[in-house]
Amino acid sequence: MEIIAESSDKRLQWQLALFDESAEELATLLGDAAAADRHWVSSRRIEAYGERLLLWRMFQTTVELLHRDNGAPYLSGRSEHISISHSKRFVAVASHPAQPVGIDVEVNTDRAARLSQRFMNDGELASAPADWRLREKALAVWCAKEAAYKCLPVEGCDFRSDMWADFDGRKISVRYQKRRFDFDCRLTPDYCLVVGTERPNSG
Repeated sequence: MEIIAESSDKRLQWQLALFDESAEELATLLGDAAAADRHWVSSRRIEAYGERLLLWRMFQTTVELLHRDNGAPYLSGRSEHISISHSKRFVAVASHPAQPVGIDVEVNTDRAARLSQRFMNDGELASAPADWRLREKALAVWCAKEAAYKCLPVEGCDFRSDMWADFDGRKISVRYQKRRFDFDCRLTPDYCLVVGTERPNSG
């Protein structure tokens, strides 16, 4: 497990890690906590084990990760808001004690650019940093809208017509109706990471 980046903020905590280990190697690190998931395929086990290892590193104790009916993660017996994302062998987790939090990581490919008409509008393209190609703009907007959706989440949300992303340098805000979400964006040749929270009292 290699920690690629992490926050220094005591409230908005997040970590991004790259897992090159096999599922069996990660299971050894978790011990008995990995036993229930041994029937999953290897890629899903790596994601699940990675989530648990990062959560243990964040909270310095074993926590029970559960999911609501809509798929949103939460921690049993704890009040922190959390968000989780994975892409290939990248795993990212975030938490905040009071505000809905969203995190999204995507491997840097041209997939978002090829699908950009499905989730972007012309105004979003125009507001993105001028030195970014369509590939970078589309990837950042996709990650930001995914992270915002994780803060919501609501059924039937259309990323193109219901959400609007605004750039301020390397920061991105997303609007959904009266709600606002503020994100930091890290874009590298290997990945794009977007993380942030709902703006207080935005709704």
